Amino acid sequence: MPMSLSQLSIFDFPNFSPAANISSGARTEAESLSIGLGFQVKSNPHPSGGKYLEANAQGSQAGGIFSGVSGYYDLGLGYFDESDGSAYMEILVNGAVAAAFEWDDPSGTAIVTAAARREYVISDLELHHGDVIEIRGASDGGEPLRTDYLDLSEGTPLETAQSFDVEAESLHILSGFAVVRNGAASGSQVLQHGSSTVARASYTMEESGTFDLTINYFDETDGVSELWVSVNGREIDRFDWDGTSGSALANSASKAARLLAGLELRAGDVIELAGHGDGGEPLRIDSLSFEAKGAVDPEPVSPPDIWYEDGDYVVVALNDGHGGVHGSGDRHSHRGDL
Repeated sequence: MPMSLSQLSIFDFPNFSPAANISSGARTEAESLSIGLGFQVKSNPHPSGGKYLEANAQGSQAGGIFSGVSGYYDLGLGYFDESDGSAYMEILVNGAVAAAFEWDDPSGTAIVTAAARREYVISDLELHHGDVIEIRGASDGGEPLRTDYLDLSEGTPLETAQSFDVEAESLHILSGFAVVRNGAASGSQVLQHGSSTVARASYTMEESGTFDLTINYFDETDGVSELWVSVNGREIDRFDWDGTSGSALANSASKAARLLAGLELRAGDVIELAGHGDGGEPLRIDSLSFEAKGAVDPEPVSPPDIWYEDGDYVVVALNDGHGGVHGSGDRHSHRGDL
């Protein structure tokens, strides 16, 4: 599963626009990142490039711009987890926290040595060209957040949505429709309303993307049929088949199309067509055309309740259910039972 970005940062830094590049399939030394606040470059024989970033403030921030191809990557953060403190680190993409963890391994050393080397890995992280990758952290005790490198594996490219057509006769019939032969239709068949009940048929998306959806149908002159379209039960369009310039028959002269532009659809979404015929126009649907316009935006993620320890206190921020938090900064003693 791709990594979901849902946590909120506990830090409040000024706006930060890093200029450093972070490449895919290569190591980015921490000291080559753009420093926003609180980090300084130090030399030492143990890090991979002979240098690392070290905190010189209560909160530290550095980052860069992802210069690779959009896709899913494994990101590894190299650091020194010393035994004389418990530092805290966040890894963010475009301001959203992808991972947060404490440097609390007691098996290392109290100084920078090979025994204190560690790597934290985030698997299947979705990255797009131009994304801002950022690290934020807080030192603790004798552990000043010594950060060595970022490694990005060769990623799996994001699937690009493709245009496609669906013959109406292949839709799942729920009620009222029947498959009828018609030589003027694209597949020589149409879905045709054949009863007094509302006709309903559905199509389940097999890929995600932004699409222009065109409904191809026959708008005859001897009736005014009606069709409505819904996605996952929510109506998105309703229109009358009231053309007067075609033919009273389902032939090339009465072909018509209805465009629904810019639909963001995900695999598993259910598109339903429902309606009824009128007079001599029994609601004949020919096909659906999906023209790909791009990748679908990520689904919005509601922020969770978060907490972290600050000395003898627990700081709590509660999700308000509308994309924000309340109570951030509330401090509750955790001496004894909570």
